[in-house]
Amino acid sequence: ALSGTAAYTASRIERPEPMQDDATPADVRAGHLTVRRCLAGRDWAGVLVTAQALLARTPCDPVLLVACHKAYVALQDCVNARTTIECAIACDGKNPSLHHLHSLLEQQCGDTIAAREATRRALALAPAAVEHLARLGSLSFQLGDYADAAAALEAALALEPGRDRWWNTLALCAMKRDDLERAVQAFDRALTIREDPGTRAALQESRRLLDATLARGHAVRSASPTYYDEVFAESPKFLKAGTDSDYLPVWRRVADLLAQGGFARVLDLGCGPGQFGEYIAQSMPEISYAGIDFSTEAVVQARR
Repeated sequence: ALSGTAAYTASRIERPEPMQDDATPADVRAGHLTVRRCLAGRDWAGVLVTAQALLARTPCDPVLLVACHKAYVALQDCVNARTTIECAIACDGKNPSLHHLHSLLEQQCGDTIAAREATRRALALAPAAVEHLARLGSLSFQLGDYADAAAALEAALALEPGRDRWWNTLALCAMKRDDLERAVQAFDRALTIREDPGTRAALQESRRLLDATLARGHAVRSASPTYYDEVFAESPKFLKAGTDSDYLPVWRRVADLLAQGGFARVLDLGCGPGQFGEYIAQSMPEISYAGIDFSTEAVVQARR
């Protein structure tokens, strides 16, 4: 991917062999300045041309390699973005920021497992870095490793307890592990930091589940219609029009599949407040749509 550098593979990354370096310190400084200007101006071609020219002479320059990496990420070129960040790590493997960039890339490219492993490497180099701890918690949660996620988030929150998003994720981990008491505590802490209708509804539901669990003597996991009524009535994301919904990219894909299959009717199980139905009515009016939901509030909104 970069002229003048040694070959790298994902399975075996080696530090590049030094080349004959005829670049003076002034050349390097001037090149770095040009690259920074190109980055600031989002001139990705300029970044690559300038950085690669210097890398042909000084192949183990992490600053230039990271600049190329950022350009490839912006251009959505996962292959070259991965190659350049691996080259940078080969040159400066003890820099946790490089492993963090590697993690961000792997997540963007859809490999959550590789993203988590890169974050573990960053954390091993900077054990007290709270952002790495929180990221490890988030990635582990996405992978369904709730014990690992909770441990990482607890450690992060011990260092920075004022992060409501981390408390919310910790609460969800606790609910997944049937630790409803901890879920109630975590949701409550999140609300002391920032008032949010969705978090308040989740707190009330976790309290209901905890009371039901204590009354019945075994874990109760099914969310109640009351919880969904509260969420649909208060949460801003469910009050948006269907064409403005956060789920629009998914719905477009579903609409494509419906068109490809030549379907004439749709039954939406768990239709919520009807945003998908509204989207279908506007984008595919020829399709007959019906939705059902056990939340009274959702049905009321959907009928509007």
